[in-house]
Amino acid sequence: MKIDLDASTAIYLQIARHFRALIVSGQLPHGHRLPPEREIAEAYNISRGTVRQAMNALVNEGLIERTVGKGTFVRKHIHSPAALIGVVLPSTQDALAVDIMGGVEHVAKQHDYHVVFAFTQNQPEQETLDIQRMRRQHVAGLVVFPVSNLTRDETIVALVSDDMPLALVDRYFPDLPTDVVTVDNFGGGHMLTRHLVDLGHRRIGFVTPDDLTTTSVRDRFQGYRRALDEHHLTYEDRLFLRIPGDLTGYLQAADRPTAVFAANDFTAIEVIRAANALGLRVPEDLSVVGFDDIREASQLSVPLTTVRQSGRKVGQRACELLLERLVTGRRTPKHEVLPVQLIVRRSSGAK
Repeated sequence: MKIDLDASTAIYLQIARHFRALIVSGQLPHGHRLPPEREIAEAYNISRGTVRQAMNALVNEGLIERTVGKGTFVRKHIHSPAALIGVVLPSTQDALAVDIMGGVEHVAKQHDYHVVFAFTQNQPEQETLDIQRMRRQHVAGLVVFPVSNLTRDETIVALVSDDMPLALVDRYFPDLPTDVVTVDNFGGGHMLTRHLVDLGHRRIGFVTPDDLTTTSVRDRFQGYRRALDEHHLTYEDRLFLRIPGDLTGYLQAADRPTAVFAANDFTAIEVIRAANALGLRVPEDLSVVGFDDIREASQLSVPLTTVRQSGRKVGQRACELLLERLVTGRRTPKHEVLPVQLIVRRSSGAK
């Protein structure tokens, strides 16, 4: 075993990875007795506590077991799916979800885990079925991108109650003690709105396909509201539109917005198409901004101003938190917020 003291991966994770690979591959057969923690620590000049952390991780994964007075042994009946991580995502058509999937898989492979995926099509019933199936496969833990527009998700509540290792991505439930990785949706919403205000816009609309129970949308909306308040601009309910809604009437009204903050890039593209159909020019007659920086955003005839987030980094960090929980048995939840970047393109112009 080679231990890299300068690597970003903690030493105990390197040790756990080494023994996990030997066990899963069969090089350490069922019933094999592992060296005592003291011997491993002395052989590699590391602390016994570090070795114990690694062994605890393997015990939690069901790969080894301790017998008092006899030692530590490879379990005789290992469920090979113990090396599985389940990932539940809304759709293959969701670019953010696909990027998150890539990030999770990248980290999982580094630690000798296999990944199984499911796509819920944003349907609660399908999410429940997918998670139940993964639990029957004995996955070691789950990364879940929850269904939108829910204030409470009973399937995820059940996971928490059962103490299932779990990390949520993009969306979360404030009252549930789970690991969560999101991007700075509030800060991104604030940046986009301030950008439009700086361009001279005073009637700035907010258009969304989701209601404000979806935390990513709610946080973007709160950033929008904060920026309006800071610039002494009055929020008006008629500037808020949830799609499906009368987008044509919204853009034709005499008191229509001069700029629209769309909750995501797909919605921004829908707003631009509706504006073009009405003869409104972007950005001369209507500025439009989005959120996500999907691939199409830079390829539009009028490239879209948006906020860039890295789904891959979200997936990587969620998998790291999940593995940390598996290794250490940590119970205190962590909520990590990753930074975003304002990308200014031609779709936003001066009033």
